[in-house]
Amino acid sequence: MLQESASKCHFKYQVEIQPFLMGGTDSAFYSKKGLKATSVIGLAKDGFPVIWHNREDKPDKIDKNNLYDMVKLSIQFVNDLEQLAAKQEN
Repeated sequence: MLQESASKCHFKYQVEIQPFLMGGTDSAFYSKKGLKATSVIGLAKDGFPVIWHNREDKPDKIDKNNLYDMVKLSIQFVNDLEQLAAKQEN
């Protein structure tokens, strides 16, 4: 469903849904608790994360365009979930 939502956003880059096999992400805690969770990670052409955040991160490291894209995707995904829920209620 996230892939469908991403396609509606018309990003200038490819969005793929795939397992992340290199270790934990921020969503791992939730998955371990039995909740469905996902992480969105920008990967370079070699398949590795473009940047890897840590506790010393500062807001100046955030690319505002990338942040905007993730906000846009999040809003689209929530709207799609709401539409699905409304269909299931009827």
